[in-house]
Amino acid sequence: MLFSGLLLILAVSCAGNRRQDGTNSPFVEEELPELKQNMVRAEGSGTSPDVHMATEIARINAMTVLAGKISPADTLSETGADGTVRITESVAVPVFDVTEVDRQVFKNRTTDDYTVWILLEAEIVP
Repeated sequence: MLFSGLLLILAVSCAGNRRQDGTNSPFVEEELPELKQNMVRAEGSGTSPDVHMATEIARINAMTVLAGKISPADTLSETGADGTVRITESVAVPVFDVTEVDRQVFKNRTTDDYTVWILLEAEIVP
């Protein structure tokens, strides 16, 4: 009886300490500092057998998400008298300063691939 109780306690305590495998974002919004005014956050991940390449992929993906949050494109569609459709897209590009807030690196022991997660913050300068 004592042995089974000890096993139960051990199983419950170990279940809460599972390490992340890198497939889900390691960044928890509630644990991050509150964003200041004119700031936005974006995260991205990258996977590669080379940790430096995985980091660059993650940075590019995070910058892509950041760019979408900062300067969305405005699309205007006009239909001419002859039925032709003309689409005009304008993009306002604000100036912003990007800072890497956090970086997490995970290694898949089965495939030897690295997964890197990067969290960026940008201050939008009006």
